[in-house]
Amino acid sequence: SVHTTDAGRYQVAVTNSEGSASSIAVRLIVSPDPIASNLVVHITFDGNYDDSSGRNNNATPMGEPTLVTGKIGQAMKFTTTQDGSTIQYATLGYPDDLKFVDTVDFSVSFWANYTQSVDDPPFISNKNWASSGNPGWGIFTQDNGHYRVNTTGTGGTKYDLGSGSTPLVRDGTWHHIVLSHARGAIVSVYTDGVLTSTSPDLTTGSIDTDGLGYAVNIAQDGRGIYTDVGSAGITNALIDDVGIWRRAISAQEALAIYTAGQNGKDLSQAVVVTKVMLSVTASGNNLNITWPGSPTVKLQESRDVLPTSWTDVPGTLDASSASVAATNSAAFFRLAQ
Repeated sequence: SVHTTDAGRYQVAVTNSEGSASSIAVRLIVSPDPIASNLVVHITFDGNYDDSSGRNNNATPMGEPTLVTGKIGQAMKFTTTQDGSTIQYATLGYPDDLKFVDTVDFSVSFWANYTQSVDDPPFISNKNWASSGNPGWGIFTQDNGHYRVNTTGTGGTKYDLGSGSTPLVRDGTWHHIVLSHARGAIVSVYTDGVLTSTSPDLTTGSIDTDGLGYAVNIAQDGRGIYTDVGSAGITNALIDDVGIWRRAISAQEALAIYTAGQNGKDLSQAVVVTKVMLSVTASGNNLNITWPGSPTVKLQESRDVLPTSWTDVPGTLDASSASVAATNSAAFFRLAQ
């Protein structure tokens, strides 16, 4: 029998029947590390600019942005006028958690909704956006209503996903954007839960700009003054549920965050599930259990239908099979990381 439990897991109960051989195959869900693993900034904008990641990396509003109805709870509404008379944003400063130097993987996630912009004001950035060749990183609006992703290292090389390769997002509806940057490996960008682009990371050198006196800013570049010399502006744009991780998040996580948002839940409530096949064969006095092996997956056992704790089956971490003695009572098994 199969029982559902908390966190979207399935448990399988197998009862030996007088030693007769039988086999079953069911789909189990392997629960990965929580999506909040290595999450160092989570600004929901729900009544304040506080960080709910537990890292205390709170944002500070600049230029009097406002909190209004958002995608999930509230969002930050901001305007930057071309003449620079109004520049509204939120700054995260430059805490150690946001220093990625030349080797630390990182990811950025947020929801955005806007209709009025010219040129290329930032969604989020730490760099001087006067030139894409300046060191730092960011995600930026574009004059054609698409968006651009740029990461440039002090080595002079950069990752630059132009607006010709991203979907239209300036249409007055909410869109979810994710940058997942595995340093020296792969950069992936997702729009509304779907992979937009993936390519090798060719950036070299540090991408931090704290030494230049800049900050990580939401709705501005690292200086907090970007108008592209009077040509860039954005009016009454909305940004919500901003997350930053010190790791590259997966495609499944990007989709899970998007799906959670569509259901009115912030990224901390996103649930990632990976389905695998687990096969159980009863043979004599033993249960022979097999599954696709993984270095972080192990088999656990309990004799209770709703256990308060589980027991690791010895020798199953990074294995793909186990032989467990059968009894006349039900046994419950799960795969866990």
